[in-house]
Amino acid sequence: MTPKADNVPLSGHYDAPEGQSITPESEDAALGRNFAERLADALGATPQAVVAKRSRVSTSVFGKYLQGSEPGLFKAVRIARALGVDLAWLATGDGAPNHDAAGFVAVPIYDVRLAAGMAQFSDAARVVGQAPFDLQLLRQLGRVSAEGLGVLEAEGDSMEPTIPDGARVLIDMKDTRLREGIFGFRFDNDLRVKRLRRIGEGVEVISDNPRYKPELIEAQDLERFEIIGRVHWIGVTI
Repeated sequence: MTPKADNVPLSGHYDAPEGQSITPESEDAALGRNFAERLADALGATPQAVVAKRSRVSTSVFGKYLQGSEPGLFKAVRIARALGVDLAWLATGDGAPNHDAAGFVAVPIYDVRLAAGMAQFSDAARVVGQAPFDLQLLRQLGRVSAEGLGVLEAEGDSMEPTIPDGARVLIDMKDTRLREGIFGFRFDNDLRVKRLRRIGEGVEVISDNPRYKPELIEAQDLERFEIIGRVHWIGVTI
């Protein structure tokens, strides 16, 4: 009977300390500990529950992997993908954590400008370049990969000093749940970046520059309103 792939343990190489022999039990235990260490390194500041959910693994089982248990092949593949790391490195320690040896990932830059005050709109976003982002930084922002991320440029002074005119912003287009924070959004044909918060059934649009008064999008106008994504990072040229 052929075992299911998800029950097949990961394999790797283990050298026993001098004077000790290698037994299947000692090798498996060492590999489990090493896998747990690599898993913890890859996890960084990302919440354990987030990666467990994206890997389709229960939080309790994921916790056991961090304590030394070893996943089957299919689960290891899903975990590696969720963390954005190389499967061979995660499973055996061979190679580098990421295919990009520098530890950076490319995030697309779009030609759409988010108008922070003076609105400007483009019907079709076109990728015009790539911006390298440190994977560790993305993990600190609660992301385990660059999927759904985009870099766009803001215009105007309404969000100064937080977002100066011409600043680039990193937007998570998978993070569209409305709560208090800075978001890129569309209202009619205007693309904007502002601080949003829910007020009753409507949405308050707030500029960090005190020269601009808050605006209110009424409940009946929300069909004209769409969140593009949450702003997670701001880049400014000095």
